[in-house]
Amino acid sequence: MTNKEYLEIFKEAGLIRSPIVRFLEQQIQTLARLQASFLEHGDEENAEIARHTAEKAKWETIEIAEYEKANGMIKVNLGGK
Repeated sequence: MTNKEYLEIFKEAGLIRSPIVRFLEQQIQTLARLQASFLEHGDEENAEIARHTAEKAKWETIEIAEYEKANGMIKVNLGGK
């Protein structure tokens, strides 16, 4: 799924990009950069693993946003303290 498609799902479903959702989106971006790096170095196998993991994370993030829409925001301390 492209980033545009991901954001369209959020828009159409009226989902909110809460702090936990934004945190997960940062992880998805990291996986995308990792995939690009693997491809740059000719490592197709690990690039595919990174792509697949990012795709799975997008769907899981959507599920969390749907859960939060139905049940309220998940409160998580992302600051480390």
